[in-house]
Amino acid sequence: MTIVIRVAEKAFLSPAPSASLDRYAHAAANLLCLNPLMAPAIELRGGELLVETSHPVLAAVTGPAAVAVDGRKAGTWSALYVERSLSVFAEGRAYFSVRGLRAPAERKVPLSSGVELSTEPNGQNGVSGRLLAALKVPPSLLSDNGDWLQAAHRLQRYFELLTDIVQKGAELVRVNIGGVEYEAWVLELS
Repeated sequence: MTIVIRVAEKAFLSPAPSASLDRYAHAAANLLCLNPLMAPAIELRGGELLVETSHPVLAAVTGPAAVAVDGRKAGTWSALYVERSLSVFAEGRAYFSVRGLRAPAERKVPLSSGVELSTEPNGQNGVSGRLLAALKVPPSLLSDNGDWLQAAHRLQRYFELLTDIVQKGAELVRVNIGGVEYEAWVLELS
């Protein structure tokens, strides 16, 4: 299964967060698409990326960027279901990861148009629509607070707990408190 890079401006394949300029954003992109914390990701430094996929993939973009999935505007810091294409216009450092992405090198390498990257086969990635809706970084976890690895482990634990309650049947509820909308997952216990 392949991902074809159609446009790559200021884009680099980074083999692990330790090789990236923003380690936490790299790790968060991986966790959002259910990859191991230390998996590879694509780093953008204020550039542009356009990818096409040979199959539907679970992906994520973190950092300041404008994102379009299959021609529709999408957000950052959340899981994305990509059927055909994804474009990213990074305003600063941004990270793009795909579930099962493999890095052919052990160090950061620049990407160029026409490069093909492989992913591990994973179908619809085993992710239900409800879990896809849940996979987003909450505002309280958007910053690493000076310790990227500790913050990444906190985010990883958050996603593990979230996945567990969604699989047990929790429902997403939006609550407005003082004019601010919050999301909460509610699990009925019997």
